[in-house]
Amino acid sequence: MRSSPSAARGDFQMKIQDSSAAYASVDAVDRDDDEPRPPTPDTPLERQCPSWLDWRVHLAALPILFVGLLLLVNRYLYSPSAPCDAPSSHPSLFVRPDEALPYSRASLLAALGYEEDCSYPHRPTYCPRKTADLPSSDLADTDGCRVAIVGAGIGGAYVAWRLLKEGNYTGRDICMFEMTSRLGGRIMSLRGLGQYRDLVVEPGAYRIWPAHTPTMWALKETLRLNVSCYNPLDCQRYKLVDSDGANAGLIVMVETLVNKTVPLGIRTFPRHKLTRLNVSSEEEGPITLSFANDVHVRADRVVLNVPVRPLLEVLRESDLPATMMTVERWKALHTLEGETVTKLYLYYSDAWWQTKLHLVGGDFSQEGDSQHMLLKGRYHDGHIRCRGGSNATEECYGFLLAVYEHDEAGETARFFRRFQRERGAPYTIIDHDTPEGQLFLDHAHRRVVDFHREGLQNKSLSLYKQTLSLKPSFAVLSSWYPDTRGHGAGWHRWGAAECHSRSCCSCEAPLADLAADPFASAGVPIYLVNEAYSDVQGWAEGSLQMADRVLERYFGLAYPWGHRPWEDRSEDLTTPAPEVGDGGGSGDVLLDSGGQL
Repeated sequence: MRSSPSAARGDFQMKIQDSSAAYASVDAVDRDDDEPRPPTPDTPLERQCPSWLDWRVHLAALPILFVGLLLLVNRYLYSPSAPCDAPSSHPSLFVRPDEALPYSRASLLAALGYEEDCSYPHRPTYCPRKTADLPSSDLADTDGCRVAIVGAGIGGAYVAWRLLKEGNYTGRDICMFEMTSRLGGRIMSLRGLGQYRDLVVEPGAYRIWPAHTPTMWALKETLRLNVSCYNPLDCQRYKLVDSDGANAGLIVMVETLVNKTVPLGIRTFPRHKLTRLNVSSEEEGPITLSFANDVHVRADRVVLNVPVRPLLEVLRESDLPATMMTVERWKALHTLEGETVTKLYLYYSDAWWQTKLHLVGGDFSQEGDSQHMLLKGRYHDGHIRCRGGSNATEECYGFLLAVYEHDEAGETARFFRRFQRERGAPYTIIDHDTPEGQLFLDHAHRRVVDFHREGLQNKSLSLYKQTLSLKPSFAVLSSWYPDTRGHGAGWHRWGAAECHSRSCCSCEAPLADLAADPFASAGVPIYLVNEAYSDVQGWAEGSLQMADRVLERYFGLAYPWGHRPWEDRSEDLTTPAPEVGDGGGSGDVLLDSGGQL
């Protein structure tokens, strides 16, 4: 069951009391060994044991008291205490472990993007509320899986939901494995941020575009999820919101899918990193999945909802003969290039761009170099809330998206790599607690304010200086690089100019079809579901469309949404790295949400 904050605080206080008791017991032993004896006539006064009121005792005890105080301070500041929980408007069926992970200060930063626990217990302002864990089933009760799904991203959750909803499967027939305990993959909604713990930051995927992502829009309708305009000045894209119209985070869509499958008995296994696959000639469970924790599971069919780099790592370690894959299908798996993606959100207790300049939509940009931070931001992207009555616009707080940049090599955003506290984590909290963090925030703030100098000074000569004093409290730096653990890139694009569309070409089928069933020539039922190999790369839509094609072709489930959008894609989808559009224009790209190993 989920432990309450008060219970956690009580546990923390008990730890302090236990620590104090330990010191007390040591003192008691010392006093027993050196218990002062009453003076006797034969004992000179200067050789008698001093009393506890003696100044020499006080002086000798000072170092011990000082060390004890340091230990208590260190325990409070650098050990995880009560998790920074905020009430959720989306109740979950998931179960959170009762015991907190034994984080150290260093491992907290490494775990930022994976456990999403309170990495800063003494700074709840920038402590994201922990995302619900994937429930853990009993491995001893697993005698095999009819379908094994690897990756709890939106593609994996969607496959499980449709198989149980429309297929001839029970919950026990389906097993879902996830490298971490977290849902979503590259959908990573950080909830409960800010001074009132009511803001959401999206380091990963976060928008729905009906014209470009029809499956996500149809799924949103089926799941009855609320949306609002992403950009109020150009309402073409949407974001998920709660019943009050506030940002909810795209992770709600994944949580809703899993919440619909868990009660039906699906077996789920978090913290299971797939390392290799083995195929045998046995009819029952011909595929063996091996995991890093030395668990081996047999399955009739396997659906891999994993990004490219983790997938290729598994295939390299697998005992699969080269004859099982044709040259064309091998090329399909390797004809991809990853995009590195960087996003920077600055948190302000006064959303000055809105309260002082009335900027609620649109973009801004300015080139940078190795010493000056790049600007490529959007006024409408960050989550902002306003408090107050008729003057609500004067009391707004929230996030400003200062940077959203991507390219194949990561050159344009290389400035930010030096500020990652953990290179493999997908995001970093930058705060004033370190000199480096303070200097970074000061620099980022001045860059943003200087860009708006003219607009501020046109309002008032003193407004520019006043805004310079409104420094950000902290920042969320999102980094999706080749070395981001479990992901390998922000999104992907085809690297060759052939076979991307439905049109006829020199290969045996379009690359998306070849990659979906890589071992078709050997009749091995291992299928891929991910944005990387889809016709809609860079969007969570790609995972869903690929899942629908796999489910229709290999599992016999009818396509549920009417017209098949990929049948219209006769154009060549091979394009240069796309530019970020103006305020969410047609060139805009979204992070995908593929699962993790």
